[in-house]
Amino acid sequence: MADCFEAQRLAILTQSAPRRSRLPNRLDPFDCTLCAAHLHCLLARLRSRLLELLCRADVATQEVVIGQLRIGVLERRGAYATRLWQSSITLSRWLASCTELLHEKTVLEVGAGTGLCSLFLARATSARVLASDTSEAGLALLRQSAASQSLHVHTLRFDICSEDSLPQCDWMVASDLLYTPQLARSLARRCLEMVGRGGHAVVADPGRPTRRVFQAVLEEQGMRAAFVLPAEHPKCISASSTQLVLLHIENERHVSMFETCPEVVEG
Repeated sequence: MADCFEAQRLAILTQSAPRRSRLPNRLDPFDCTLCAAHLHCLLARLRSRLLELLCRADVATQEVVIGQLRIGVLERRGAYATRLWQSSITLSRWLASCTELLHEKTVLEVGAGTGLCSLFLARATSARVLASDTSEAGLALLRQSAASQSLHVHTLRFDICSEDSLPQCDWMVASDLLYTPQLARSLARRCLEMVGRGGHAVVADPGRPTRRVFQAVLEEQGMRAAFVLPAEHPKCISASSTQLVLLHIENERHVSMFETCPEVVEG
């Protein structure tokens, strides 16, 4: 009789015990706490891994050879400011023939994007290098590229279309910025601003349709606005009288590790 009573007591205790004390793989339609917790943890891990893989797929580093130097450029899938363009490579290689003129000078790159020109100048010269853009995403990549190579590049948000004066500098360089009529007019105005200060400006362009707008603004102020191939005047800024250099980048091709940006191609 006592044994029967004890068996009934144990059965009641078993049924009334907290469900989470049971084996975790036991099917229980009334309590899914453990199951939900495990699923939540698994989903969190999967999400973290997926984001990691997506980030790796969307970010890449290219090594660009400029003379004897290898410059690492970090780029990201997205807008044109976060990707590498051929004009910046050609301009950097042209600047490599003029580095002696830039030592101890302040050089400003406008519309820097991923900043190849700035990174090269920081590596090859003793110039104080300023890299400016309106895109914080591009500047962030530039800062990472500089930090990973122990290069000193100062970055700042600056819109050439604004009414603000250019930061103080001896040289201004720009590559492939003539996407729209507004940008073309604004860059021409900035070139005139540099010349008026007694500084130098170097602009590289692959032949965007708005180049003529850029040239018209300069010509209205009596400036010569003819673009030349880089090979034709590799040392043209050695003359103190040459304050404005306009370089035509021929055979423009896609160099980014990511797809072509539609808004640039169509513009």
